[in-house]
Amino acid sequence: MVGTEQSAELEQRFIAYLHNIEKEKLYYFILAHEQGGNVLIVNAPSKNREQKQFLGYWWSEAKGREGIKYEGGAKTVNDIITPLFDPKDLDNDRKINTAIKLNFIGETIVSLSEYCRYAKLTDMLNFSRVDFDKIISLNPQQNIETQWPLVKLGDEIETIETGNRPEGGVENISGGAWSLGGEHIHPTTGMVNLSTPKYVPLDFYHGSSRGILQENDILLCEAIDQEADQARQTITNSKQRIEEVVSSVGKTSMLNEIVDRVSDIINPKEENGSVYYVGLENIESQTGALQGNPQSDFSMIKSNKNVFRKGDILYGKLRPNLNKVHLAQGDGICSTDILVFRPYNPNLAAFYKHYFLSEEFNSEVVKTVSGQQLPRTSWKKINRILVPSLDIPQQLVAEVEQLEAEIIQAQAVINNATVRKNAILAKYL
Repeated sequence: MVGTEQSAELEQRFIAYLHNIEKEKLYYFILAHEQGGNVLIVNAPSKNREQKQFLGYWWSEAKGREGIKYEGGAKTVNDIITPLFDPKDLDNDRKINTAIKLNFIGETIVSLSEYCRYAKLTDMLNFSRVDFDKIISLNPQQNIETQWPLVKLGDEIETIETGNRPEGGVENISGGAWSLGGEHIHPTTGMVNLSTPKYVPLDFYHGSSRGILQENDILLCEAIDQEADQARQTITNSKQRIEEVVSSVGKTSMLNEIVDRVSDIINPKEENGSVYYVGLENIESQTGALQGNPQSDFSMIKSNKNVFRKGDILYGKLRPNLNKVHLAQGDGICSTDILVFRPYNPNLAAFYKHYFLSEEFNSEVVKTVSGQQLPRTSWKKINRILVPSLDIPQQLVAEVEQLEAEIIQAQAVINNATVRKNAILAKYL
């Protein structure tokens, strides 16, 4: 009898203990849920070199040169380049300080810095632990909200192993089954296309781990992953081939013989509205890809800028070792740290963009750099560098353009892979 009473008492106390814990969890969940909006998380890099670039400065202990040194050779804090803020434009929407300020008033930035991300406050608290410690994690796990109970996928489905093709291939044969590959499955809808069917003999499956699909079996996301992997390989192969093509052409002309250096200047204070503005931070090193949102209001731009037109090549003259080259896809303005080249033959713009990105051309430019504080080159120093002449074989130009188109298409596949998988999972699971 005593034992029974003790067990009942322990159970009652245990329930009370759990009740208090869960009550506290619910209280904090409601508080976090009612905050509204997302939390902006800023993660600084861990590597020493990346930290210097992140902060824009570092502390030197070298004898005779002790003290703060600014990244990039800037002389004062007003000249440093850092993702944290723009000393000359505190409202620069490409910088972290602006993202923080806007987040306080409930606004978000689409072109967020690589060091930032948004998260729900409820995802930053761990409600699964018995001991609820109220610690806010900077590496939140996304909590999935669903009307159905969550289970392990492996407990609910049986996977079918895939294998190599049978001997003799997968031609149209009698007494066979359809053979589906990733190319037969639509990457967005998941629909199967059997306009070009292939067949496999049924005995190919007998006595093996391979399975035959039945009605209501699910295929889908692996095909998207395979497509993304193929796209990455396409990009690697295409870039390598472009490098080979542009380097194979003889260098018989000087730079000033194949491009005109555009020197048109605009004063933003005399303009109204918005403009397509490209700064050095918008051009990805080594690839020429455009980063962030280049659309800006004239009122946010404080000093004179260079003017460019669609088809012009933008070449970063500040710290040219970073190799920042971009082929303009529209009219706009750019930083005065960027040289604007206008090819005398517009049809060769894409070819020359890739040549300017090549290691061969970049190494010649780097030889002309001067200035320890802010290393840079100039048009006067590089305009006589030898480059491919204007009589480049048309088949090479066409090949470069085709390879570039393949890169753009492959990158789009990679960028859309996550969205496409989420759409399929939302539809079928």
